[in-house]
Amino acid sequence: MNPPLQGEGGGGDRVTELRRALFMILRILNKYVPTRRMAFFFSESLFILAMVILGAYVRFMGVPTEIEAYELIFYKALLIVGVVQLCLYYFDLYDLKYFRSRLELAIRLLQSLGASSILLATLYYLFPDLIIGRGIFFISLVFMALIIVAWRMLYNYVLKFKGVDQKILIVGTGPLAKSIAREMIEQADTGFRIVGFISETPGRTGEKLVNPSIVGDQSQILDIVHREKIHWIIVALEERRGKFPQNELLSCKMQGVHIQEGIDFYEHLTGRLQVESLRPSFLIFSDGFHKSKVALWLKGGIEFILSLISLVWFCPGPSPHFAADQDRFQGPYPL
Repeated sequence: MNPPLQGEGGGGDRVTELRRALFMILRILNKYVPTRRMAFFFSESLFILAMVILGAYVRFMGVPTEIEAYELIFYKALLIVGVVQLCLYYFDLYDLKYFRSRLELAIRLLQSLGASSILLATLYYLFPDLIIGRGIFFISLVFMALIIVAWRMLYNYVLKFKGVDQKILIVGTGPLAKSIAREMIEQADTGFRIVGFISETPGRTGEKLVNPSIVGDQSQILDIVHREKIHWIIVALEERRGKFPQNELLSCKMQGVHIQEGIDFYEHLTGRLQVESLRPSFLIFSDGFHKSKVALWLKGGIEFILSLISLVWFCPGPSPHFAADQDRFQGPYPL
C-alpha cells in the first residue's frame, strides 16, 4: 500500500492520476518493482510482436493473399516474443546499468538475439509445426534489434526526469544507510530518489556520504518532510539505544508518510539480505519462513506436471523389431 502523495489534490485531473500511476511501487516476489518498469516490459512485448508481424508483411510484400492465408501467425509470433524476452532477461538487458554504455548494450543485444535464434531453431527442429515461415524470422530480427535499442534509449531518457520518483529520506549514516544509497544509485530505475540522510548528531549538515549528503539531524525530520514532500522514511540506524527519533517518526506516520526498517527495505530493493546489519529480531518477526498453502499446492502441482511430462517424453517405446521377434518365437506361448 503506497502512501498518499503530499502536495497533490484530488479531483479528476488526468495529469495527477498519471503521476500517481507512475509513482506506484509494486511488490512482486518480495521485491519492489516500479509500475513504469512493468509498463516498459509489456510495451516492449507489443513492439516485438509488431515487428514479427511487420516482418511477415515485408516478406510477402506484393502478395497480400499470402499473409492472409498464413495460418496461426499470431501464435507463432507470440512464441518468438516469449523466447526473445526470456533471452533479453538472462543477458541482463532489463538491468538499466547496462544502458549507460552503448557498446555493452550492443554486445549483449547481439548475444541475446543469437541465443534466441539457437533456442528457436531447436524448438523448430523438435516441433516443425511451430516454424513461422521462410525468411520471416530473419527479417524480423533486424526490426527487433532496432526497436529494442530505440525503446531502451527512449526509456533511459525519460528516467532523467525525476518527477516520477518517490522521495526517500534515510535516517542514519552507517553502513546500512550507505548500502541502500549505493544500490539505488547503481540500479537507476528503482522508482525512488534519495533526498538525503538524517544524522544522529547535530552539526553534520552538508557532509557528503555517498552521493546525497546529510540534510539535517533528527530534530529537523518534520521540517524536511514538509519542505521536500517526502514519501518514504527509511530507518537505517546502526545503534538505536537513546538515538531513535520516536516522536518525529510517529508524527510523520500520522501524516501518511511510509516508514520502513532499513534492513527490510534493502531486502525488497535488492532481493538480498544485508547480513552485516541483520538483527535476530528481524528473523523473529519476518514472515519469510512461512509458506502459504497456495504456494505449496502450486509448487507440488508444477513438480507433478513436470515429472509426468518427463516420464512420457523419456519413456522407451516399442522396438521396431518387436513384431519380427514375435513371429520368430517358436515357443508354446505367444511373446
